[in-house]
Amino acid sequence: MKEYSKARKMGEKNRKQGQLPVLDETVDRIDRLDRSYLGCIDIPTNRIVGTKTRGRVSAFAPGFMPLLDEDSEFAMKWENLYVSQLAEGIRDPIQVFEYRRLFYVQEGNKRVSVAKYVGMPSMRANVTRILPEKGEEAPMDHEYIDFYNVTQINDLYFTQAGSYIAFAKCLNEDLTHPWNGETIAHVRSAFHLFCSLYPASYDVQSDVFLLACQLYGLDGAKDKEKIQRLLSGQSVQQEWIDKPEMYRKVSLFNKKYSVSYPLRIAFIADSSMESSTWIHDHELGRLYMETYFGGVVKTHMYDGKMEDIVPTIAKQTDIVISISPRQLLATYKLSLEYPSIHFMNCSVLLQKTNVHTFYSRLYEAKFLLGMIAASMSQTHCILYQSEYPIYGDIPNINAFAIGAGMIDPQVKVYLDWSYASKEVLADVISGPDSICWDNTSREFGIYQKQGDTIVNLAMPIVHWGKYYVLLIQHILDRGEKAVRGHNNWWGMDSGIIDLIISEHVPYPTQNLIYDLKQAMIKGDIHPFDGEIYSQKGLIRHRQDARWTQDEILQMHWLNENVIGVIPQ
Repeated sequence: MKEYSKARKMGEKNRKQGQLPVLDETVDRIDRLDRSYLGCIDIPTNRIVGTKTRGRVSAFAPGFMPLLDEDSEFAMKWENLYVSQLAEGIRDPIQVFEYRRLFYVQEGNKRVSVAKYVGMPSMRANVTRILPEKGEEAPMDHEYIDFYNVTQINDLYFTQAGSYIAFAKCLNEDLTHPWNGETIAHVRSAFHLFCSLYPASYDVQSDVFLLACQLYGLDGAKDKEKIQRLLSGQSVQQEWIDKPEMYRKVSLFNKKYSVSYPLRIAFIADSSMESSTWIHDHELGRLYMETYFGGVVKTHMYDGKMEDIVPTIAKQTDIVISISPRQLLATYKLSLEYPSIHFMNCSVLLQKTNVHTFYSRLYEAKFLLGMIAASMSQTHCILYQSEYPIYGDIPNINAFAIGAGMIDPQVKVYLDWSYASKEVLADVISGPDSICWDNTSREFGIYQKQGDTIVNLAMPIVHWGKYYVLLIQHILDRGEKAVRGHNNWWGMDSGIIDLIISEHVPYPTQNLIYDLKQAMIKGDIHPFDGEIYSQKGLIRHRQDARWTQDEILQMHWLNENVIGVIPQ
């Protein structure tokens, strides 16, 4: 009983974590959910987390290590199964239920226990899938089901919504049409080879595997040299910086940079300044920052493909700043190829990498702008225009809609992607956040159309110049390595976000917005506090804890008063 004794000691240690999860007790009214039989397939052993019913809870600790006495019949059967497994493996498939990408055992608990004890990566199982109800709480589950239906691959477990769609796009596939056998076999072989190079949990392996495919393609994900380079970039510890005050104050006697030896920064845009208000705003920020440092910092703005620009400027550049979230993957790939350069990207990155990211919590301003828009609307209809859904954009929309609903419970926010609306049904419009220098149109911020006249009501301001000053000052003080892996997501309390409100907004409304802005800066109110209903029902109770940054960033739902959908 030597092996059983070892396993039981592991079980006693794991017992402190609680009891083995029971599916029937985890999901309310589970019998009413739809089911489908997947057949006898291989499943990852580390995704087997509990039992279907309560019958075996007393026999196993979390992790399926045994708990019963060593002189019990159970212990003898376990030991015999262990000996049999060494001689001929586990032949008979177990019976499991799959729910939300995890497996719960109906029959074969001891086989699972032995398999986990000896470290078997997978085992055969007859699988019945219990389908979760469609809703915002489980977007990944249904995305995974769509992926499984077209591939029959069940060992890729991404953690972020949209990942299965992104993976299919890498291979010029989708989640609607069945993939051909050659592609499926190619994916399986590439992932298994990748796992051998990167021994980690399936969740972590899958996310990094997706990143490898996005950077290098499926064949590149099997390239040992490229994967080792990628993993070196994953070793940086991510750190959230919510406000500039979180930076550690230091005083260094010997500064590395000076007027005679300036910090050299290359800004790279993915299109021209004339075609984008976003790029124009960052160009103004670049010029402000360069002037502020009085020659200690030298900058230049480029536009075009990063892959073409960086090799030509690498030897005379200390920092590369890409100013669009769409450049994130290219930025990360180049950061691995040019480790001597510090790379920054204007986005919010959810992974551990050596890219320094920065973004604004614009949803705070959008919350107040929604209030202004609703207070000025006579028709209870507001048109919200946005170019494309990126990280941070869905929270902006929802915060705007929540703010509008607080002023007018009847208001509807009509969502218009890519400014494609031909018939405007609303009397108040939320357009681009700012205006380009060469554009005479006044259709920006919150505005009304009164015949041929545009009446501007309010607009958000992100002071990118001040943002860049704060970021670069820290680099001047501490050096580039001190901020690798930093994820800056600053809001109104940092002083980089504000509102401009026109005289067309009544003075009492301006007073209200000012008071709410001060309360938000102090942290007394938050756009996503209180009870929240999405288009599909209640998703946040009043007493719930304030949402974390990750939870806000990964929103994949729209507020109940929004008319529209999130594009795939």
